[in-house]
Amino acid sequence: MNTNIDVKEVTAAGHFIWGDTCRIVAIILVVLIHSSAPIFYTYGIISTKLFLGVNLLDSFSRVAVPLFILLSGALLLNTGKDLILIKRVSRVAVPLFCWSVFYAIILSYNGAGSFWSLFKNIFYGPIMFHLGFVYMIIGVYLALPFSRTIYNSLIVNSNWAIYFFALWFLINSVTIYYPIPLVSSLQLSNCLNYTGLFMLGGYLSKAEIQNRIKVPAAFLTYILASLSTFFLTWYFTAKTKVPTETAYQYLSPNVVISAAALFVIFPKITIPQCFHKTLMYLSPLVFPVYLMHPFVMSLLRNGFFSFSITPYTFYPGIGVFLLAITTLIISFGLASLTRLIPFSEKFIG
Repeated sequence: MNTNIDVKEVTAAGHFIWGDTCRIVAIILVVLIHSSAPIFYTYGIISTKLFLGVNLLDSFSRVAVPLFILLSGALLLNTGKDLILIKRVSRVAVPLFCWSVFYAIILSYNGAGSFWSLFKNIFYGPIMFHLGFVYMIIGVYLALPFSRTIYNSLIVNSNWAIYFFALWFLINSVTIYYPIPLVSSLQLSNCLNYTGLFMLGGYLSKAEIQNRIKVPAAFLTYILASLSTFFLTWYFTAKTKVPTETAYQYLSPNVVISAAALFVIFPKITIPQCFHKTLMYLSPLVFPVYLMHPFVMSLLRNGFFSFSITPYTFYPGIGVFLLAITTLIISFGLASLTRLIPFSEKFIG
């Protein structure tokens, strides 16, 4: 393990290998969550043992989206270059629009509404569940000039950083379980929201912060925080008698802590040189894989490839992983093929 790694340490090709690794792990966890979701939502129909198994997998995977946000903060807030905001937003917004149109066509074909009504909804919010993350990250990017100014103050004053992140955590995380009327009265509700998590990623990636955190302690924190997600979800679901995702929320205290703990481990891991090229090749494909994977998953479930894979194939435990692995292989393969088309990344991601 290397305990003195800064975000500025890169390969000759300009890649952050630990960042590539983090991004790939995050997309794997995203696909695992969506593979297991159908089982989670059949609570009360399936056995308690099966529900708890899926809940355990989901609880340890909930860090996926927060990892993406933390990594974005680490890479964008610590760069010495002036970021062109329009270029940064367009790199996400254009593929979002193109994929939204694609999903509008698919949904209209499946009878979910007329194409034009679905198309108009694109300008109001996501028409597919997973696209909500992309809308959110665009908002984070739009706030980048302000968040970067605040962030520059945080990294030179540790007391100010402690105050800022403590206040952000209280307002956005603690209130998920314990609504505090005073916070609402002070008009502080949702202060910075995911932008705070974005800034936390930048702060945690600094070498001086990394040096204070030991891998065993960080990993143990990830385990305990993920287990708290598991037990809280079990408790809330048993209490309400319906699948309850309160503890799964990305800004819940347990998910924020588990994601931050896992995130600080990546810069400390020494990746063998033999894996660098593979990681560097796969990492830029993660965004299109994220955008297309629900479509690929639906094709697999419906037998489009002359075979069908569902979360229940062979046995639920096997089916979930088989569906996730096959979805990832096909999605990465399709994303790789799109790179053969000139300028495809501008539209496909």
